[in-house]
Amino acid sequence: MDRDAIPEEHSDLERPESPCLNMPTTSTGISKTRAGKVKRRLLWKTSKDTVERRSPFSGDVSLGPDVVELKTPIQFFRKVFPVTLEQHIVEQTNLYAVQTRPEKPIKLTVPEL
Repeated sequence: MDRDAIPEEHSDLERPESPCLNMPTTSTGISKTRAGKVKRRLLWKTSKDTVERRSPFSGDVSLGPDVVELKTPIQFFRKVFPVTLEQHIVEQTNLYAVQTRPEKPIKLTVPEL
């Protein structure tokens, strides 16, 4: 059992100080279906101690001249996703398809992507 975890019957107790306190947590509700299968339902809860911590961005926000010179959205897209990347994605997708389902692999092409 996690040392910071508190059993549900003692959930009114204070938790030890932890950086994870400010994060949403889940609670599991377990029920059975008519077929007898166990069905889990997750409920998101937010801690009462939630404190928003934001750090200002301290990086460079200026755009380089190669980006400023782009005139159309497709030029920007091609700058971020060149044709060679598309070809690599297709090759890796087809390789994965052969490895996982050798009896029925897909044959993806760049235009289909």
